[in-house]
Amino acid sequence: MYYLNKTLSRLSLSLIIISLFCASPLALAKKHKRNKQGEGRSSYSAPDHSIPAPGIKTVKINLSSHTWAAYSPNGDLIRSGRVSGGKNYCPDLHRGCRTPIGTYTVYSKQGAGCTSTKFPVGKGGAKMPYCMFFKGGYAMHGSNAVPNYNASHGCVRMPVDDARWLNQEFVNVGSTRVRISN
Repeated sequence: MYYLNKTLSRLSLSLIIISLFCASPLALAKKHKRNKQGEGRSSYSAPDHSIPAPGIKTVKINLSSHTWAAYSPNGDLIRSGRVSGGKNYCPDLHRGCRTPIGTYTVYSKQGAGCTSTKFPVGKGGAKMPYCMFFKGGYAMHGSNAVPNYNASHGCVRMPVDDARWLNQEFVNVGSTRVRISN
């Protein structure tokens, strides 16, 4: 009987330790990360962005959750939506075409008539309404094709209404930050 009680006590202690680990913040974070990166998401989920530095209007793009969020200089979330970034490989370029990760400043923007000078390859002319360039030829712009996966040549696509709002109501050339994370 003594050995049975001792064995049950060890088993109980083991179960308590396991349950504590499973409920720990680290375990929950790992579980959340696995769920967040899951396949087959078909609906928009709210952005999961940290608040940017105060004093600067910031557009945060998360290529994993396919979201954008606009923050005021005070760090208040103003508006958010969905995006699609650059895909891993572009057959027409024979190379990867991912959206660059990092922090940039919008250096140029155009209105509804913005078009690509490079795509389709060799022709140019792809529509990029309300484009806002942040690095080289990379821009955030409106599109009628914004799937829940990264599908572009590197630009950040978003619904045309979202691009129009950002372009006309939020982004200032030379001072609005764009933070892109994966």
